Amino acid sequence: MFCENCGSKLEEGTLFCGSCGAKVAAPEIGFQSQAPVQPQTSVQPQTPVQPQAPVQPQAPVQPQFQSAPQVAPQPQQYAPVQPQQYYSQANSGATPQQGATKKKGKKGLVIFIIILVVLLIAGGIGGFFYYKHTRQVKLNDFVKVEFAGYDSMGNATVTIDEKFWEEVYDKSSFKDKRKLEKEERFDDFFTSGNYIESKLEDKVSYKLDKDSDLKNGDEVSLTFKINEESIKENYGVVIKADDKKIKVKGLEKVDTFNPFDDVEVTFAGLDGKGQAAFNVTSTDKLYSKYNFTCNSANLKKGDTVTVKFGGNKDKDKLCKEMADEYGKVPTETEKEFTVGELSHIVTDASEITEEGLAKIMEPARNAAIAGAQVESAATVDSANYVGAYLINTSSENTPSNFVFLVFKMDVTIKDVSTGKTEKVSYYTYAWSMGLLKNPDGSLQLRDETSKLGFEECVDQVRYTASTGKKYIFMGVDTLDHINQSLAEVAGETGVPITNNISN
Repeated sequence: MFCENCGSKLEEGTLFCGSCGAKVAAPEIGFQSQAPVQPQTSVQPQTPVQPQAPVQPQAPVQPQFQSAPQVAPQPQQYAPVQPQQYYSQANSGATPQQGATKKKGKKGLVIFIIILVVLLIAGGIGGFFYYKHTRQVKLNDFVKVEFAGYDSMGNATVTIDEKFWEEVYDKSSFKDKRKLEKEERFDDFFTSGNYIESKLEDKVSYKLDKDSDLKNGDEVSLTFKINEESIKENYGVVIKADDKKIKVKGLEKVDTFNPFDDVEVTFAGLDGKGQAAFNVTSTDKLYSKYNFTCNSANLKKGDTVTVKFGGNKDKDKLCKEMADEYGKVPTETEKEFTVGELSHIVTDASEITEEGLAKIMEPARNAAIAGAQVESAATVDSANYVGAYLINTSSENTPSNFVFLVFKMDVTIKDVSTGKTEKVSYYTYAWSMGLLKNPDGSLQLRDETSKLGFEECVDQVRYTASTGKKYIFMGVDTLDHINQSLAEVAGETGVPITNNISN
């Protein structure tokens, strides 16, 4: 038999042409290739089937059968297969050879279908991975970490190649992409990469765990944070990135020093108005050019102050300048200090001690003595400190006070006409304002009032000698009089008064 499509010779029972793959049509009933194989007498045509008289079992054995192999049959030479004839033949009983042919054909078809399904599945899986690969961008391929500066003071910077965003755009798929390209929205100043970066910049981020004060051999960690699901859902592209560690290298080697090892930072002044002071302990000539500064206005206890070395110069610029000029660079140019105890305005006389008054006792005593010397005939034998009164006049924003240091005066008066002398004792005080107590316990007058020093007592005590002569001294005869006098002053102003005098 031959293929109706290409004319190739076929084996009996073939379902598909081996040359062109065309399906082989069922053979005509009147021209069966199995007819010549009839020696098997056990299979005889059944004559009872008479309705199909034109179709006789012996019909296949015709003289024309011998010429078939010599000329390929033409499609038009085959008589159409009549449905009733084919049905009759099928029911008239098929030969064993025909049954085998049908089974073979069914088996081949099943194998073909299985192969086709496997190919489809493999193609689908391959297509999935191909799609996934073509829609994925690896951020690590475009990231660069660079180190610059001097060893121990190096800096790290992270840069992302702009080609990353261009590739993300090329592999993306979103609603307005075709419209953007059609309208030619992009140019050299605003590229497609710039566009997609502006859309995804809040969904793609990275961070270095340390980017300054680096030295060769350090290891820094670069971590990424990417909202993959959102990017994939809205832009049809997958961005992947792996965290990694990078070893610091390539920093220029140079000698180093720590400028804060060569300075003492102290704080002084009234709490709330304190200031920082710097005392450089090194004789290195570089400190004559580079100094220490900080914003030290109105400091109070507990404040944190940042002290800078080299003024306000940029750190990298300062290091390069010092490396060129002095062959060394500072390991740090800023350091934080905490303000400790500062001076405070004295609010109670219990804070005043004779030891604390050491620095200001002498001017106070001199003021007391001056009040006794209004009498030229008087000689001061002693002026002993007794104690202090304090009037606290502080307000919420203005701390202030008045202090009265009390002395017991022993003087000798001499009558010029008779030469007779007498001993006189009384009390006086020297007063001032703005008494401060320092962290070390010492007491001092506030800077803006210290120039005033102490003033002598404004009260007067009158003494009548045995000769009847009268003398006037600046003071009072008893401590009760001082207490009463100062209480009147405090009462007029409505402020509290305290003292540390033990009667």
